[in-house]
Amino acid sequence: MLDEDDLLEQSEGKLLSYPTSNSRWTDKYTPGLDVFAQFSDDPALLEETVGNYLGPLLDFAREVLRDKEDEWHTYPIYLKATGGLRTLPQPQRVQLLDCVRKLFHNTTFNPFDFEDERARVISGEEEAIYGWVGVNFGAYATSLCRVTVF
Repeated sequence: MLDEDDLLEQSEGKLLSYPTSNSRWTDKYTPGLDVFAQFSDDPALLEETVGNYLGPLLDFAREVLRDKEDEWHTYPIYLKATGGLRTLPQPQRVQLLDCVRKLFHNTTFNPFDFEDERARVISGEEEAIYGWVGVNFGAYATSLCRVTVF
């Protein structure tokens, strides 16, 4: 983030970059995982569609960490689902998270370090805290850009 416009983009859910970096390395996916609940009657199709959805994120991580391929197994991966999954009935929520966990345990699909508790639905309060931290981080980073060094 380099200026107030970047902060506004962040607060609107648009792409966020690390301060002073031109590299865009975070993203908000739309639609969310909850849309795959429609495939809950067909576990094979559910796994295929969720895998196709998450695959590009893992491909991006592989690309960013391409020079550290020997260490991929040491990098933790997390999936923190938010409001969309919270609104689903519990059986569908559990089924979707089980599907994600199964995919993330597959070392061909996911070469990174994964433990079951790292894929979960976060509470609304936790989601708000992440939002608060993100906005304040952005505000701090923007204020750093305005500092004049004499």
